[in-house]
Amino acid sequence: MIILFVFSCKTSDAKINYSGNHQRALLVIDMQIDYIGENGKFTIEKNQIENLIKTTNRIINEFQMNNYKIIYLRNMFRENDIKNRFRNFAAIEGTLGIEIDPRINIASEYVFDKYTPTAFSNTSFENFLMENQISELFLCGVMADQCVYETAISANKKVVNYYANAVGSISAGNIEKSNKKIK
Repeated sequence: MIILFVFSCKTSDAKINYSGNHQRALLVIDMQIDYIGENGKFTIEKNQIENLIKTTNRIINEFQMNNYKIIYLRNMFRENDIKNRFRNFAAIEGTLGIEIDPRINIASEYVFDKYTPTAFSNTSFENFLMENQISELFLCGVMADQCVYETAISANKKVVNYYANAVGSISAGNIEKSNKKIK
């Protein structure tokens, strides 16, 4: 069973062309080795990982069968960032930990990196959405209460669909709080 919340965000002044075809895209957010890998440096709660991977792969397969865009986002931090100590030095730029976990189905070449919680901090990502007339987003990934949440609320003038059962975090409580805020 897949749980989906739908809401509309209008938080920025960037423009998207609404004439013509409107496209959908799945955003697979931060499903990286350091967050869901067996030896990850800053993993989500261990009991969430297997189900999150299965659910995410099922969603990816559905999107692939419908010929919708599938976009992978990778969170990374610069080596000299003082906050790395609080993240156990996870997802440092240039390390293996930033790579998408090999258990995640890779169904497209669309991979965008970001240095902040929201995917919209990457102008190449936002330009890709506009160029492809993507106005409806489907979100899954980690951390529910940080990167997934921040991407959802900053999704300028797009319909956002949030898979509540395809997000992970360092605790189930963080997921519940995020789901309530999103709803």
